[in-house]
Amino acid sequence: MIPSPNLDDRTFEDIVDEAIRLIPQYCPEWTNFNKSDPGITLIELFAWMSEMIIYRLNKVPEKNYLAFLDLMGIQRQPPQPSRTVLTFAVNDRSDMAVVPSGTAVSTRPTGDTGAITFETENALNAVNNQIVRCVSQYHDQFSDVTPFLDGRQPFEVFEGVSTVERYLYLGDNRLGNLGEAAIITIRTECTNPGERRFPKMLEWEYFNGERWCELEEARIETDRDSIAFWGPPDIDQADVNEHTTFWIRGRLIEVPRSPDETEVDMVTGKIEILGDGVEPYLSYHNPEGEAYLLLDLDRNVKVFGDEPGVDQFLYLASDEVLSQADTAISLDIELSDPSIMELPKASDDLLLEWQYFNGKRWHPIGQTNPGHSSENSKKAKKDPGHKLVDGTLAFTKNGSLSFDRPKDLTACEINGKEHYWIRCQIITGGYGKPGSYELVEDRWVYVDEFPLQPPSLKRMVFKFSEKEQGFDRVFIFNDFVFSDHTQLASTRYKPFQAFQPVPEENPSLYLGFENTFPNEEIQIYFNILDSEALEGRERRQKVFVGEYVQDSYDEQSVMWEYWSGNAWRPLYPKDGTHNFTGCGFIAFTAPKVHRKSRRYGDNLYWMRARLEMGGYDEVPVCDRILLNSVYASNYSTTATVTLGSSQGTPNQSFWFSSGPVLPGQSVIVEEHERPTDEDIKNAVFEERDDAFAENPNGKGYLLRWHEVESLFESGPRSRHYTKDVSTGEIVFGDGVHGMIPPKGDRNIRAMNFKVGGGQHGNVPAASIVVLESTLSHVDTVTNMFAATGGADLESIDEIKMRGPFMLKSRGRAVTREDFEWLAVQSSNSVARANCIPSHKSEGQVTVVVVPKMSKLHDDFTKKPMPSTELVRRVQAYLDERKLLTTRVNVVKPRYRELSVGVEIMRRSSGSGDRIKREIDDRMRTFLHPLKGGRDKRGWPFGRNLFKVDLYHVVEEVEGVDFVRNITIYDENKKVDVDQIRIEEHELPFLVNVEITEKAPERIR
Repeated sequence: MIPSPNLDDRTFEDIVDEAIRLIPQYCPEWTNFNKSDPGITLIELFAWMSEMIIYRLNKVPEKNYLAFLDLMGIQRQPPQPSRTVLTFAVNDRSDMAVVPSGTAVSTRPTGDTGAITFETENALNAVNNQIVRCVSQYHDQFSDVTPFLDGRQPFEVFEGVSTVERYLYLGDNRLGNLGEAAIITIRTECTNPGERRFPKMLEWEYFNGERWCELEEARIETDRDSIAFWGPPDIDQADVNEHTTFWIRGRLIEVPRSPDETEVDMVTGKIEILGDGVEPYLSYHNPEGEAYLLLDLDRNVKVFGDEPGVDQFLYLASDEVLSQADTAISLDIELSDPSIMELPKASDDLLLEWQYFNGKRWHPIGQTNPGHSSENSKKAKKDPGHKLVDGTLAFTKNGSLSFDRPKDLTACEINGKEHYWIRCQIITGGYGKPGSYELVEDRWVYVDEFPLQPPSLKRMVFKFSEKEQGFDRVFIFNDFVFSDHTQLASTRYKPFQAFQPVPEENPSLYLGFENTFPNEEIQIYFNILDSEALEGRERRQKVFVGEYVQDSYDEQSVMWEYWSGNAWRPLYPKDGTHNFTGCGFIAFTAPKVHRKSRRYGDNLYWMRARLEMGGYDEVPVCDRILLNSVYASNYSTTATVTLGSSQGTPNQSFWFSSGPVLPGQSVIVEEHERPTDEDIKNAVFEERDDAFAENPNGKGYLLRWHEVESLFESGPRSRHYTKDVSTGEIVFGDGVHGMIPPKGDRNIRAMNFKVGGGQHGNVPAASIVVLESTLSHVDTVTNMFAATGGADLESIDEIKMRGPFMLKSRGRAVTREDFEWLAVQSSNSVARANCIPSHKSEGQVTVVVVPKMSKLHDDFTKKPMPSTELVRRVQAYLDERKLLTTRVNVVKPRYRELSVGVEIMRRSSGSGDRIKREIDDRMRTFLHPLKGGRDKRGWPFGRNLFKVDLYHVVEEVEGVDFVRNITIYDENKKVDVDQIRIEEHELPFLVNVEITEKAPERIR
């Protein structure tokens, strides 16, 4: 007897406790929870009634429970056939043997079990050829991996190359004056701009003296050909292609869909300071001679002192602004609040002159006055061409003073400080005169006809904006080779290809064959070790038997070529490996002209796979390359079988003679009368173009009916049926929900249905060796790999566990956990995900994804950073499953860079080098985004790093007596800190570990 399922295990006490816990949430005014309270009595009454209902519900038999799940559209999963690769051997008497699709091959029967049959999924042209040499080449190095083709040792397809790096380098001395307040805008004009912006296809970096660091994008409005960044404060010179200057570079992170996307006409840039601006680096008031009074611009300050007069000067220095050539400069001036200092009042004859130093003497930029008198305005000298505009009217109001930077402005020394300076001189007039006592008749009277009211400033900042101009150096780094495009990048209508691959420089895999191939379709199997990514894509893309799936993956581009005698020619295969991201076949039509070539000491027929662009999250690793191979699955196909005769009655049932029947069968009903055109159209729409045909014997018509999950939505003319996976029963309609098959003799047939599947099909390697029918010119067959993927029909317990989860989520992203779980499910390249709800905008979430890293090469010195295509893939996957009102933004993680200094006392028995290596390894592992943390599942998002965390790590190293001190250096702030504060979207990244050890002190 099947035990009754326990649908709800809550007791009377559980229901009462749960209701009381919810009282503060729904009835905050209810405060008396004692049993004497009438409300509690009602809760106990309803809890008793609920317990009675739960008891009766738990008595529902399992059959009804499964029927309930079936009504919800949740059915038992059919058995899954195992799958493997069969390899056929052709005898020496023939050049080629044809293996038809559906060829049956089985295991040898044993005493306990009979033969297990597999069928080939595709037709195969098996050839009398073999791979003689296999060589992986990277630049000027190569590795002969021929001995490893038998599976004894895995090898990296491209000799450990995970990415072909391509860079656009922009060098200019003016980049050296970038500060935090500056914005640099880079504009790249493309000849044929596509949907994707060229600057967004690059990841931009600058050199800080030690390493290349990421530029922070400025969220300002730009056109589609431009991108803006905040100026890095620590940019330093670097030597690139034997040229030393200040550099920024863009690394290609997306594979172009066509060469037009990376064909560039001009590359220009401009630097500007907007927003809050920057204060003068130094400012002096020079009342006379060599007297220079330093002004503190952080306070309200009188820039011309208390008594401004003729020939007094104001000096302002700013290397960040004044050193930038061909710029428009503005000086924003804000006067002190009138409640603190009276507003300045200038005389009618006040005349100020702004000046600059040209290396020999001071030249005027322009003159300005308060504009009170037209006569005084006429005294101003003619504008020397620098377009001086004084919106402050000689420091008498808030505003901006702007001018074009003189081309010959140079640095000079003022009061022992060499900088770029400008100055303002009082030519005539002033801001009032000091009062004095005068003798009027017989008494002294204080006379102050024009009171002193000098300008006092609260704030004074520089801003500037330069015109777009070319860079001093524009270099392209393609396939380990630099090319100078400076001249072309600054000349309009002379486009150049920025990222043109150099064929002989790309990482490549060379295959040398003993013979040429016949001009037929040939396929080569590559067993890529980490095949989970491919299997995951197959499940989502619904790969059908006998079909190749050619999808576009922008993370990498692999070009297949063959040697034609004088050049490498493209092969254009159907790439079932998806650029070596998973196991699969390379299928191609063999070229008519395939010539021998001597490479690596052998004269062979060569083909090669060249990594043209892009890279990999994990380096592709292969252990076998096979000819004459094809996929085979554990099932048997039956061409035609008669299921029975229709009596023309409702709800007729028929059974397959053997089972379980896998999805994909064809149920054909012979009808005496010709269906209407509308019925034929519907049948063709639901099935295929061959769903309708006349009976070959001239009697009636053959129509393929369509399988549905339920007949509830089927109409009276719907040619539908349902199939029970576990029993093999098919059921037709009753004339209301689904059409009744017309009455006939033996007119219900099934065609091309497959029977098989189950765990018993997971047979080991070299066990499928028996050909059930003879094939010409084929000697032997075997499976080099174990058959995997076979699964039995889903059990009752399994569907009971899966059913509630399906009812709960239905593949929809609603909660935070839903988003994180679905992000990981979207791609096998995703290792972790973190969902951050927005606190500012309702209905907006940010999902941070961290990619997997290579299992063979754990490199803790690299940040796990998802590619742009991976981010897009996760974004598209979540967009299909989110609520309509939810906005999802998938982003890359930000890393807080830090370095650690450790001072330890070691035991006398410990090896210093071993201890240092182990401390370094444990530190990097502990802080790793994927393997860090106490649970070794990756450092938690948003968790701050404290010194005490690191003490525990070091103290666990064998040989360490105790830890004397640990210092944490924040690479972003350039200071030692006690802790690293990490935001929700950030993870720590350890740059350097410096270990200082002291030997144990001897006991005297």
